[in-house]
Amino acid sequence: MAIRESPDVALLDIQIPAPDGLEICRAIKTAPETADTYVVVVSAMAQAASRADAVAAGTDDFVANPCSTTELTELLVNSIGE
Repeated sequence: MAIRESPDVALLDIQIPAPDGLEICRAIKTAPETADTYVVVVSAMAQAASRADAVAAGTDDFVANPCSTTELTELLVNSIGE
């Protein structure tokens, strides 16, 4: 769906059924149509290893869940603009 729609932003969770969020992130970042999509992983798996896996997959940012909509909105505005 992301490749077809070419979104500006994708919010992904690591712990979703296959394909997981990191696999989806890799696919988004390697497809020419979506390579510029800003990918944020929002996950309760906030350990250093999970963050490192997300960075290796190509994520642009990582937010520990639970997070507030205000926190997420501020991150996106500061990272990609309004």
